[in-house]
Amino acid sequence: MRPRITVLCLHAGARRGTYVARRSPGQERAAAWVAGGEAVRATLFELAALQHAREQAAARRRRIGRRLVSALAPFGLHPDAVRRWIARMGKGRWVAEGHARGRAVPEPPVGRRIPAGDPALAGGFGAGWHGPEPEGRWSAAGEAELLLRSPAPGLVLVLGLRSLAPQTVTIGRDGRPGGTARIGPEGAEARLPLPESGPVCIGIAAERTLRPSDIFASAVRRALGVFLSSLALLQPGSGSEAGSASGGAKSGSSSGSSGGGGSP
Repeated sequence: MRPRITVLCLHAGARRGTYVARRSPGQERAAAWVAGGEAVRATLFELAALQHAREQAAARRRRIGRRLVSALAPFGLHPDAVRRWIARMGKGRWVAEGHARGRAVPEPPVGRRIPAGDPALAGGFGAGWHGPEPEGRWSAAGEAELLLRSPAPGLVLVLGLRSLAPQTVTIGRDGRPGGTARIGPEGAEARLPLPESGPVCIGIAAERTLRPSDIFASAVRRALGVFLSSLALLQPGSGSEAGSASGGAKSGSSSGSSGGGGSP
């Protein structure tokens, strides 16, 4: 009905972890579209028209749905509202469920080390990661986000990390700095205290990203920051959590090397 696209709406409640992550790649892409000039906006308009045509074709196949819309429109009733009323969905429940979905992130068990390649953790990888590998994931940008839920206050998050070359990694939570760790190809553990329970966004910032083709005789040119091989939520002072819990590093705790599992 309008000559141009004027609003881009990204539904946060339809995606897991959107209320926990501090970055939103979708919003960043949308901002680039808005700033992209008339050519980009024309493409958006064409995509919107195609989507609308698909929805109209689907609606024509659902004659009952069309009749329902026609019957309810004069009374100012939205079909979705009627469907929720028939399903006995109380006031505010639909919004509450969307909010809960936006805060739904993995909750690792306390006291047990989990491989970062475990499918149960797949929903916890936010912005800044390459795709999954059997033993974990490489970060793809200067900072990557890990979304988790701590079941109790006062726990310590222990991350098994390594990189192609020695560098300093900064670990933080919810946008606040937490500490640094020195890692390299041999692997190290980085520890971060989690004083509160509930969802938390862990930021893992690499000092630099490297391309295997620039270091080894390799054809791989993707940029790699740090490799996350494992994580654990531990009680402070437990036997498996010896050492500082303030973001320090413990060398040699992550098995393998840059040429083994998680190889570039």
